[in-house]
Amino acid sequence: MQRAEVIDLGVEWDGGAPLPHLLTNGLTTILMCHAPDVPADWDGTTVRVVSPSDEAVSPLLQFTFSGCWSVRLGFPNDETLNGHPLWERGLGFYQAHIVHNSLWRAEVDAVNSVHSQYAGPNEKIHYLFTFHDETFEALADSVDVVAFEGTLSSALLDAARAVTVG
Repeated sequence: MQRAEVIDLGVEWDGGAPLPHLLTNGLTTILMCHAPDVPADWDGTTVRVVSPSDEAVSPLLQFTFSGCWSVRLGFPNDETLNGHPLWERGLGFYQAHIVHNSLWRAEVDAVNSVHSQYAGPNEKIHYLFTFHDETFEALADSVDVVAFEGTLSSALLDAARAVTVG
C-alpha cells in the first residue's frame, strides 16, 4: 500500500502564495517558489499579496531534482487535498514528502517493461510537495535545495539557463 512520508529539507515555502514555477530538460528539473517573507513588525492582521509579475526582491527556494524521469504540477490544491488517495496515508499541507510503494512509479515501470532493453523496476524516488494552489510530483534520483533572495523573474532566467546548458 502506498503511503506518504514527510521529509525535512530544512526549508519551508510560503503557505499563502508560493507561486511554484517548473523548468525541466528531461533529466534535471528545477522547481522554484517563494519562501515565507514575514516582516519583523507583522502583527498578523494583514495579508501579503504576491503576484507572479512582482519584481520585488524576496526570499526564494530552488529545488533541483537530478536524474528526473517525470514530473507533474497542478491538481489538487489545498482545498481538495483531502480527496487525494494519500490523504489518510501521511499526506499533509504545505510539506515535502516521499511516496513509498508508489503507484505512479509502478505505472512507469509497467510502461517501460515493453522496451527490449528493460532492466527491471526503477529506483527513482517519488517526491510529492503540497502547495496552496497546486501539488508537485517528481520521479527522480535526488533533490537539492537552495534558499536565496532575488526577484522571481531573474531567478527563473538563471534556472532556465542552467537546465538548457545542463
